Amino acid sequence: MTITLKAFAAAAEACGFRDREFDVPEGDTVGDLVDLLAASYPGLLPMRTDLLIAVNEEYSETGRRLADGDVVAVFPPVSGG
Repeated sequence: MTITLKAFAAAAEACGFRDREFDVPEGDTVGDLVDLLAASYPGLLPMRTDLLIAVNEEYSETGRRLADGDVVAVFPPVSGG
């Protein structure tokens, strides 16, 4: 199945892209995708456990199963004042 990944801020810098389509196995979860990204893009490793993930514009937990056509957004931890 195919998903669209949108990376923002430092996550985009670590991945080297902002938008990209990925083919993932049927039944994969958000956590599986994060594992794949961390293995493929080592720059994500320092922020891996703190990444915020949204699926179809809703924040998601790592156990959520992905579906064909999902749009997954990856955000690094943010702070501000």
